[in-house]
Amino acid sequence: MKKILIILAAVIIIAAVVWRNTSRDTTKIISVQMEEIQRMTIEQVVSATGNIQPVSEVKLSANVSSEIIELKVEEGEQVEVGEVLVVLDSLKYSAYVAQARSALLASQAGYEQVKSEFDRAVQLFENNLISHQELEALEANYTLSESNVEQSRARLEQSIDDLQKTVLKSPLNGTVTSIQKEAGEMALGSVFQADVILVISDLTSMEVIVDIDETDVVDIDLGNEVEIEVDALPDISLSGNVSQIAISSKSSQGMLMQEDIVYYEVRIRIDMTSMVQGVLPGMSATSNITTRISENAVAIPIQSLTARPVTKEDNESKDEEISLYTQESKDMEDVVFIAMADTVKKTGLKFGKKESTYIVEKRPVIIGISSNNFYELLSGANEGDLIITGNYKAINKELKDGSKVKKKARKSFRGKKKKDE
Repeated sequence: MKKILIILAAVIIIAAVVWRNTSRDTTKIISVQMEEIQRMTIEQVVSATGNIQPVSEVKLSANVSSEIIELKVEEGEQVEVGEVLVVLDSLKYSAYVAQARSALLASQAGYEQVKSEFDRAVQLFENNLISHQELEALEANYTLSESNVEQSRARLEQSIDDLQKTVLKSPLNGTVTSIQKEAGEMALGSVFQADVILVISDLTSMEVIVDIDETDVVDIDLGNEVEIEVDALPDISLSGNVSQIAISSKSSQGMLMQEDIVYYEVRIRIDMTSMVQGVLPGMSATSNITTRISENAVAIPIQSLTARPVTKEDNESKDEEISLYTQESKDMEDVVFIAMADTVKKTGLKFGKKESTYIVEKRPVIIGISSNNFYELLSGANEGDLIITGNYKAINKELKDGSKVKKKARKSFRGKKKKDE
């Protein structure tokens, strides 16, 4: 009897093992991260780095060459329009004025004499006392003398202008932000290459000048709001607006590219009510330009979106990773994977332990604008759906329509594994 019971027990155990192995679902279950789709405000931002500059800045240089006698201002000093800033040595130019004035007097005296002779010659010619040829000669002398007077007057005006240019005055209200010459140095006056003596800036109006890539500049409009982060002052943030977008482009050679990279200069006017002490011209700043805003938008994490061929799942490659950027758009579609609740099953040989599994649905989607972390979802999924957010390998290679998944255990800050709720 005892032997029969032992045999019967062995048969029951073997039957149970066989039943469990044959009835167990052997479908591969992929561990993933997932979260519910929510609504939020999405801001599409274009970021670029540039420098803070005054809107109005004048580099003051001399138009005449002379020694600097006196600098009447210091760096950081406030100046007004018409205020004398620099005095150059004027002795040589005063002498030129005296010479030009004397030459003008001489030419005027000669002109008066020739004019009198010509007037007498006209009367003599009318009385047939001189020939026509003699009259023409005197008329030519008269015209030449008149021209000499005009030339002398022009030289005097030029000499006076050069003399006046030995005193340099401020062309605007502002602050002296740089002094590049000292008293005793030569100011090299030139109309072709400026020899800057000092720089005056209007610090009541500032802007950031940035270069924007051609692919991003098309999204920017005049008036777009901008958040400005000053590198030297990480705890403060300034606000501003796009004030100018260049029409002409400039390019630079890429390090690993044969084609030039095309940029457009964009100027951002800083809202001076947000200006703080310590922000100086020339400081580096990062400008975050908000190009579009979508409020209360259905949002999906950027890492959830992938691309899959428009063809059936069976034709997908099992070995080659699919990327958004390596396939032609006409053959691909944007998709996400949504987790649908599956029945609760016992898995493994740990009898009685239950684990929630999910069935994956591959859904083509249409996306709108994007922020740094989220896409705006226009169609394909709904608020509250459970979307797969990781891992990268699962989303871009492993998952297919109908795949089984489970929530991946994550480590808590104490190092123990913890289940996502």
